[in-house]
Parts: sequence; structure tokens; C-alpha cells
Amino acid sequence: MDIVLLAVLAVGIWGIGLRRDNGYLSKEQTGAINGFFVLLVFLRHTVDYITLGSWDGVFGAVNTGLDQLIVVPFLFYSGYGIMCSIRRKGQSYVSALPWERLFKVWYHFALAVAMYLILALCMGKDYGVTRILLSFTGWDSIGNSNWYIFATLVMYLFTWLSFTVFRKDYRLAAAMLMVLAVVYILLMRRFKGIWWYDTALVYPAGVLYGLYREQIDRFLQKKAYMPWLALALCGAAFLLCFKLQSGLVWREGMAVTFALTVLCAAMVFKIGNPVLTFLGKYTFEIYILQRIPMILLHDLFNNQYVYLAVSFGLTLLLAVAFHNVLNRMDAWIYNKGGKPA
Repeated sequence: MDIVLLAVLAVGIWGIGLRRDNGYLSKEQTGAINGFFVLLVFLRHTVDYITLGSWDGVFGAVNTGLDQLIVVPFLFYSGYGIMCSIRRKGQSYVSALPWERLFKVWYHFALAVAMYLILALCMGKDYGVTRILLSFTGWDSIGNSNWYIFATLVMYLFTWLSFTVFRKDYRLAAAMLMVLAVVYILLMRRFKGIWWYDTALVYPAGVLYGLYREQIDRFLQKKAYMPWLALALCGAAFLLCFKLQSGLVWREGMAVTFALTVLCAAMVFKIGNPVLTFLGKYTFEIYILQRIPMILLHDLFNNQYVYLAVSFGLTLLLAVAFHNVLNRMDAWIYNKGGKPA
């Protein structure tokens, strides 16, 4: 796995260069970064189905160290994108959030869970009615990844509530969203493991960045060295939080400062290549479907590298096909039978 990790890092570095523009939060750039991190998510999930050997020490250390941080960019960019849409479209977008975002993500997820249910039935697994029903909410699982989708759905709900209560004051709405995220953390501590809530502040951090981006950009563009300084400071803050992460406050801070470190890195470096661009288009599908090939192919290959390669290839095929299906369904549901966008 050390070799595979090295290959993934090489893919991430391929095409990197100094940034000459202000497109560090462009769709192309955030997509490429998400494409890199979804590769790390794939590698992390393979650990559930393979046995690491003596030559996998570096991967094991990196995998343990990064932990839930590999989904942090997804959450941050999601919050940022929602805030930008609210500022651009106003209350009409907020009012449509439950239907346009919350329901859409949920039914995409539910269709994927249905695939896992079919797989479970074909393999003779009996999860019970309660667990199956809860899996469609993201609260439980029948083999699929779930906590991230559950957290995303909750954050969308909190966003709609906050910006509905404070319709004309986005600052108060963002503050309310942050408070609700803290409430989410405190509640989830009673019911779930730490991975369910240790990145919960990243989404509202993305919302705040979307709210204040112009002011931040003006400040950082005063001098050419400012983005480099911001990168160094955010990186140092992340390392401090990483060292002290045994405390929940520091662990939450670790997630937010990691998001800001990635953000600042994108200010300084332009990241991207055809592979990352491709993967970035199918981040959700790769994330939610990757366990299907892993489950199907488990114990079929003695060589873990063959298992990894075949699983990844099948995941990409499933992701592309599922993406096309979702596009057609979205067109039918949201465009009244129109063609996919």
C-alpha cells in the first residue's frame, strides 16, 4: 500500500504550478482537489477489506494521521458553495434549499443504499427491517458509508433554518448555523462515535468564508507574500491542533485549520490534471459506491494490489453509470422531463 500511496501522491503533484490568478475557489480547482481527496477516501476504505503488511507502514501512519481529514475539503467547499448561491440568488434560493439540495442529495443517497440492499439480499444477508429503514436516513448502514451523508443533510437543514430565521442578516444567520453545528456535536456525542461529529464545524466555516471572501481576498492581495504567510500560519495552526487533538475542541480546530491550509495551498499553487479533473466530476458517486466492488470482490483475489486495481476500476464504471442515471432522474424530477443539464 505504500507504493499505491506514492502513486496517489504523484497524481496529486502532477501538473502543479504557482498560481497566477485568483481562481483558487473555481469549480475546476475545487473539483481537482476533491478528486485527490476522494482517492484517499478510496484507499482508506480498502483497509476494511485487506490486511496491511510489514511494507505498509507509511500508508498505515498516513491513513491513521489523516483520519477524517480526508473529507474536510468536501464539507468546506459545500458550505462555501451554498453561501455563494445564497448571496447570488437571495431568499428564493434559501426557500428552495429543502427541495433543491436536501431532497436531491437524500434521494441520490437513497438510490445508492437501495443498491447495497440488493447486494445484501443477493448475498443472503439479513440486516433487519429497522436497520434497513434507518440506513436510508444515514443513521445506520447496511454496508454503505453513511455518517458523512447524514452530516451533510443535517447541515443543509440547519442552513435553511438559519437563513430563514435571519432572512436579511447573513451574519446572524451564519452565527446561528455555527451554534446549531455545536449543538449537533453535543448531541451526537451521546449517540455516535467521534468520527460522526469531529468535522462538524468545517461546513459552517465554509459558509463564513463564502460570506467574507471579498474582504479576505482584499487583505491577502495587498502584498505578494501574504498568501504564503497565510499558508504558513494556517499550517502551523493545524500542526498545533493536530498535536493536541486528544481534546475535542482541538480536534474540531484541527479539521477547520486543515480546511484553511488546503485553501491557502490552492491560493499559492494551481492544482490539477486530467485525472483529478475526471475524478472531481464523480466525487459523490465514487464515495458512495466504492464499497460495492470491495464487498463483491472480497476474498476473490490473493494479491491485494490486484484486488485494489479491480475494485477501483469497477468503482469508476459504477460511478460514471450512476452519475448518468442521476442526471436523467434530476432532469425528470426538476426540469419536468427535460434533458439533463
